Amino acid sequence: MTDFTADDILNKGQRPAGKGNTTRPSGQPVPSENTSVTAGQQGPVVLNDIHLIEKLAHFNRERVPERTPHAKGHGAFGELHITEDVSAYTKAKVFQKGTVTPMMGRFSTVAGEHGSPDTWRDVHGFALRFYTEDGNLDIVGNNTPVFFVRDGQKFPDFIHSQKRLGTNGLRDADMQWDFWTRNPESAHQVTYLMGDRGLPRSWRHMNGYGSHTYMWVNAAGDKFWVKYHFKSRQGVENFTDEEATTTAGQNPDCHREDLYNAIEEGNYPVWDVKVQIMPLDEAEIESLRGLLAAMLPVALALMWVVLWSPPFTGTPTYWEIVALAIGVRLLLSACEVPSISMVPEITDDYVERTTLFRYRYLSGWIGGLTMSVLAFTVFLPTPESQLQPEGYAVFGMVGAVVMLVSVIGSAAGQHRYVARLPDSAPPPFSLGKAFGEIFEAFRERAFVIFAAGALAAHVSTGLSLSITLYVTRYVWQFSETAFKLYPAVLGLSVVLMFVLVGPLHRRFGKPMSGAGGSLVTLAIAGTPYALFLLGLWPATGSVLSTGLFMAFMVAANTAGVVTIISATSMVAEIVEAFEERTGKRAEGTFYAGNWLVTKSATGGGILLTSLIVEVVGLAPGTAQADVAPDVVRNLAIAYMVVAAALTLWAAFWLARFPITRADHEARLATRIARERAVTSGQMP
Repeated sequence: MTDFTADDILNKGQRPAGKGNTTRPSGQPVPSENTSVTAGQQGPVVLNDIHLIEKLAHFNRERVPERTPHAKGHGAFGELHITEDVSAYTKAKVFQKGTVTPMMGRFSTVAGEHGSPDTWRDVHGFALRFYTEDGNLDIVGNNTPVFFVRDGQKFPDFIHSQKRLGTNGLRDADMQWDFWTRNPESAHQVTYLMGDRGLPRSWRHMNGYGSHTYMWVNAAGDKFWVKYHFKSRQGVENFTDEEATTTAGQNPDCHREDLYNAIEEGNYPVWDVKVQIMPLDEAEIESLRGLLAAMLPVALALMWVVLWSPPFTGTPTYWEIVALAIGVRLLLSACEVPSISMVPEITDDYVERTTLFRYRYLSGWIGGLTMSVLAFTVFLPTPESQLQPEGYAVFGMVGAVVMLVSVIGSAAGQHRYVARLPDSAPPPFSLGKAFGEIFEAFRERAFVIFAAGALAAHVSTGLSLSITLYVTRYVWQFSETAFKLYPAVLGLSVVLMFVLVGPLHRRFGKPMSGAGGSLVTLAIAGTPYALFLLGLWPATGSVLSTGLFMAFMVAANTAGVVTIISATSMVAEIVEAFEERTGKRAEGTFYAGNWLVTKSATGGGILLTSLIVEVVGLAPGTAQADVAPDVVRNLAIAYMVVAAALTLWAAFWLARFPITRADHEARLATRIARERAVTSGQMP
């Protein structure tokens, strides 16, 4: 390869001083640049003066019309230095380690004319030409990693929407927003454009991203999809709206001036070339996975319908119902775990994570409560209708629609809030790696402590939910009206939790809030049972007894939900501690583990309820009046003993959770400092 330097490339645009006569474009010498050929000394200029005709024609056309997009551009020459070995992915000589290739970069605005200010809010072009041994390599890009349209057919229409109207010569905001709103795929880049990146402080202080996906081929013929990212070592800096507006009037060519002066002063800008790589086969698999993932909400909705109206001839068996329930849970987990795993990416803030979880819990409770109310007031309003399959079928279909809308709505709305993605793409999925990651997760001390506490808390919750049907009927003698009101009354506790959990986390932190919530739950929930066993409680079944019990349960459930929210919110801090120790992020593993703990524990609570009912000798379906007083007392005692043991166990372990808010803030500060150092070029 010819040993070019940047100076050599620059000199290509400078013609050496001429010798002798000038020439015509075709190379023939020109007798004179001062005198035209005339018909005699005083005659007219003749048309066979070819040089005159060519010279005037060239003069009329020597200004190249400005480009329609990217009209205003500034460029500079430089070099591409390959410092890492990527031969496993490409055999291209330009990308082999140690290769130095001369290049030219052109920075530009998209919508503005040639004379427009550099600081108008706009996408900024980042186009590169590499003068390789095998010809020119062009990489066209912008300062945003995504683009407005997916199909080139739309590109001229998009550019026209940014330009001036023929009627008045003015740009029309309605025209460009009409295009964007009628092409939803534009939303991602519009978000970038309307954010900080729409106003870069200089060409030197913005990243570049190749607009296209390229293909690399290695020496063995293996193919890889590649996206180019060019990260500024100068850091990414942007104007505010006010600064951009002021600068547009003071120095409309500030970007051109900044780039020129920096190079003249020897302050050469540097960008690090990064590549996203995906094997071709893996991309095809990922496409299939994406299709399957998109179908999961539909499959969940269908399975939910089947659960409430099984397609079996006759009455389904116990195991058939279990299989359907497991299917619903698996599909629900497949939708829920990826969604909740995004919490560490959405925000780094300790309290904001609490806010996300309290909103999720509030929404979930409202949805569940609404479906419960609809079930007992619309679909299955009477004991007779509760024995008819038609009501269950309609209930199942309505629930399926609610699930489908909820899951798709969550997925569609959540991704735009992602603030931090992993620094590198995860490795290809395999069962071996998945199980290896699970085993490695259990080496994380914080996760083991969390799991021990959360397991007991969720078992206690499952026990309370499942045994409620027994204690409210046989111990507290609830009427049918009280049964229907009870879920709505408990809904008040979720509202109280929503108000209290944030201040509690700010004041005491998540571990102590979780442990304290467990102890408060035990104290409040145990009081009615203690008074009942001591004979100090009002007559069960009375309005006073029912009202008092519901009041105690609202307070107890509030504290219990605070415990659950506190425990769940801890997982985000576990993810970061794991990343610090191993260098890997494993949100899916830890949140899937939390989900497994939650559902397994809930099932454990149901199992404990069945054991308690069997031990105390309570026969299923027994009428309230036919249950012996000793059985009722034993039911209350057994429930409180088991609940107390679980609650104390949960409080013990949650209080020992090793990651405090101070630990989180210190870890976050260290990561931010490291990222800034890398961005500024102080770290490799």
